[in-house]
Amino acid sequence: MRKRILARSTLVLAIVLAVSLLAGVVSAAPSSQAGPTLRIQAGAGEQTVSINQYLVPGAGSSVIIPVGGTVQWTIGSDEQHTITFLGDRPRPEPFLPPDATSQGRPIVNGLVFDPPQSNAPWDGTTYVNSSPIGRGQDFSVTFAAAGNYPYVCLFHPEMTGLVTVVPAGAPVITSQADVDNYRTSHIAQHQPGIAQLQAVRSIPVQEAGPNSTTLHFVRAGTRDRSQGGHVEFLAFLPDNVTVSQGDMVIWYNDDPVAPHTVTFIPPGQDPPDFIAVQLPDGSIVSPSQLGPPPGGPPPAGVPVPRAVGGNGVFPTLPTTTYSDPSLLYNSGIFSDDVPPAGSAFALTFDAPGTWQYICLIHAEDGMVGTVTVLPR
Repeated sequence: MRKRILARSTLVLAIVLAVSLLAGVVSAAPSSQAGPTLRIQAGAGEQTVSINQYLVPGAGSSVIIPVGGTVQWTIGSDEQHTITFLGDRPRPEPFLPPDATSQGRPIVNGLVFDPPQSNAPWDGTTYVNSSPIGRGQDFSVTFAAAGNYPYVCLFHPEMTGLVTVVPAGAPVITSQADVDNYRTSHIAQHQPGIAQLQAVRSIPVQEAGPNSTTLHFVRAGTRDRSQGGHVEFLAFLPDNVTVSQGDMVIWYNDDPVAPHTVTFIPPGQDPPDFIAVQLPDGSIVSPSQLGPPPGGPPPAGVPVPRAVGGNGVFPTLPTTTYSDPSLLYNSGIFSDDVPPAGSAFALTFDAPGTWQYICLIHAEDGMVGTVTVLPR
C-alpha cells in the first residue's frame, strides 16, 4: 500500500520473513530445465481487476506435456497467486485457527507462505507450492512421471488447472502457440463484461434512514459470478461517496472468497500490522522490529518465533460514529466466512470533511475510497 501504507508485496515479504524464522532460511522456487518448456500465464488484470485463471486452452485449464518436460507459470496480474500441487495433502488454509498460546490470533500457515522447495524433477507424489508470487514472477516444475496432475491457487478456489504428462514421443502435446493464442483472445473476451459490471456495481445505492438521515451502501469487493467466476474486483464500489452529517455508510462484501478491511488511518500514522510475529516468550511484535533471518536452521530444541495475525485482523472501533479522524477505525477482516467482522460493516459519520480509507490487504491494487461528509 503506497508509501506509509503497507504494500502487499511487503506484506507477503513480512509473512515469508516471519515464517522463515521457523526454518532459518527463505526458500527459493524450484527450477529445473530437463526438457521442453511450456510457458503459461497465471492470472491477468491490473490493479482492482483480477482475472483468476490459468490461461491455457484445454478444458479445465489443462495442458499435455511429455515426461521430462517443464511447465513455467508466470504471474500476469497485480493480484498474487500460488501454483500448488497438493500431492497427498489436503488443501492447506493460509491461516490456521488460534491455539491456546496465540492470544486469539490466527496462525500463519507456513505450508502456504514458505513451503519446502526442491530442484529435483517431480514424481507427482509430494506437495509442491510456489508460495504467493506476484506480477512477473515465475515458478517452474519439471515432470518426471506420466500421469494427470491437478493444481490450484490457494487464494482463489475457482483457479484450478491440470497438467497431463504423457510418455516422450507421444503425438499430442500442447503447443506454445496454442497457449499464447488462447491467452490473448480469452483476456480480450473478458473486457466488455468487466467494464459493464464495474459501471453497474458502482452506481450509488441509498435508502432512507432514521431521523431524516440516509443509508449509503458500498460494496467492499465483488465478483462476476458468470464465466466460471474468474473475474474479481478488488475495489470499493462506488469508491467515493458524499453523505451528510448523521448519515450511515454500510460496506458489504458479496464475494465471500476474498477478505477485505475497511480502515480509516489517522494522518501521520502507520497502518496496523496485518501480520505480526509471536516471540518464544509469547509477546507479539511487528515484523518491522525483526532483523534478517538467521543464516542457518536454529539448533534443535530452541524455541523460534512464528507468524500470527496482526492488529489489523481485528476490529478497532472507538465508537460506531466516525467523529474523531485522529483515531483508528478498522473493520477487521471482512468476509462472509472469515470472523470476526462478518459480511457487513457500518459507520455513522459526524465529522465534516473528506476522509480516505483503505483495504489493508489490497490498497496497493487501488482498493482505496473516500467519504465526503457535508454539514447538515
